[in-house]
Amino acid sequence: TNKYIRTTKIKSSEIRNREQAVIIYLTKLRRALTNQELAKIYNISLNNIKNCVKKVREELYENMVKQKLGLNNMSREVLASHNSPMVNALHCQTPGSVSIMADGTYIYIQKSADNEFQWKTFSVQKGRHLVKPMILICSDGYIIDGFGPYEATKNDARIMTEILEKEKDQFERLFRHGDVVIVDRGFRDAKAPLEQRGFIVKMPTCTHSHQAKLTTKQANETRIITAVGWRIEYINGKLKQYKLLDKVRPNRTLQSLRPDCRIACALINEYFKPMETDQQTAIDIVDKMLKRLPTQNRLLEEVDSLNLDKHRKNFKTLTSEDCPEFPKLTKQDLADITLGSYQIKMAKLYVSAHLDNEG
Repeated sequence: TNKYIRTTKIKSSEIRNREQAVIIYLTKLRRALTNQELAKIYNISLNNIKNCVKKVREELYENMVKQKLGLNNMSREVLASHNSPMVNALHCQTPGSVSIMADGTYIYIQKSADNEFQWKTFSVQKGRHLVKPMILICSDGYIIDGFGPYEATKNDARIMTEILEKEKDQFERLFRHGDVVIVDRGFRDAKAPLEQRGFIVKMPTCTHSHQAKLTTKQANETRIITAVGWRIEYINGKLKQYKLLDKVRPNRTLQSLRPDCRIACALINEYFKPMETDQQTAIDIVDKMLKRLPTQNRLLEEVDSLNLDKHRKNFKTLTSEDCPEFPKLTKQDLADITLGSYQIKMAKLYVSAHLDNEG
């Protein structure tokens, strides 16, 4: 409150103090409670709640967002300080280069009575009405900027192209030739514009029309990218922890959607912790990944040569007694095989999902 609420618009009163005013807005952002629900919880009139939410939003948007978010407020030194060691070792071949990631997310909205707006916000892919914010982050998860929201009819590539044009001066100020941008396949049409501005674009390999599946080399190169690309998905997930951005947004509140998105991004940066898993073994993991990059997939070669993928698959449940020669692996052995702890952490979820599907 003392750091970002600076004007006299928000004053303490007999009803509530300045800190409680901030709490009311943050509660709304985090829990997506209606003004009526907030009025009942805090025992304050509905008009006071509305004024409180509006004024705190304006203050945080004016002060916190300008300090913690935005290309205008970033420097090359800040980007370099948030360059993940693992991503840097895997993808930044140019000395002094930095790596960034970009991706869009969805915020669902109500169907509008305005035909033109209705058409622009309908997503054929999702079959729902929505708008698309675009997030740009450093490779350790620190949010550089949040753009939009954009119409549902624009894909990620088109949105990125528009951002490059609109923020041309800021991109030229912050980034250099040889910097790396990591994106998913949805950005393939933006690859050329990004490369024209000097970026090295890292994207999972797309199969050609005549390809049934990726080659071993293509699959290994894709794994190098997806091993770190999950970070942008994680940040988008953290944004959705603010339920006001996760639930269906009433159309009458769309004017405040952009401030709410940017305030949520600034809050993540305010209490930021680097997203660096396996910090102690990161460099060892990178070395193993790069050494395994040219390794041929002998199992795939055998499957292809014997047409095993075309045969009927008869599975049966195995126990440790059915396969006594299977090696006993420690947790460290598994981490060496899977190149980190991520797959080990996800193993329980994979198993539980499989058991649920089995009935």
